Amino acid sequence: MRTGSLIQLLLTVAAVLVLTACDTGGKPRPIAYDHESCAYCHMAIADRRLGAQLVSSKGKVHSFDSIECLASYVVEHQEDAGTAWVTDFARPGTLVRADAARFERAGDSLSWADVLAVAAGAGQSTHGAIRAIEGVNHAAR
Repeated sequence: MRTGSLIQLLLTVAAVLVLTACDTGGKPRPIAYDHESCAYCHMAIADRRLGAQLVSSKGKVHSFDSIECLASYVVEHQEDAGTAWVTDFARPGTLVRADAARFERAGDSLSWADVLAVAAGAGQSTHGAIRAIEGVNHAAR
């Protein structure tokens, strides 16, 4: 085998390994609390009740310190939105699909589409104001 062919083979194998390592099959990975920073605002992700993730359409996982940061990122990167995951406020560290969750903001129950609408129209920070709940009466207050 020629040196050029060997190098090309090694580069191809390396590319396949990198692409495979990035693909999570649309599922989230555990958030590295206190070690990871938010892909949107770059704050440390520390509160296990508020973390969120986006698995892009290409399989890349982005972690966020809040639902608001996730929603803002999705609004700004709609072309690569993929699957959004949010932490169930009552079960810290447990991620659920955003499109299957219910959310609470100032006592109002919201869907994921409502949260995205809030993010699209937000002129001021709502950081930490929205939390994911499994059911309207399930939220910790």
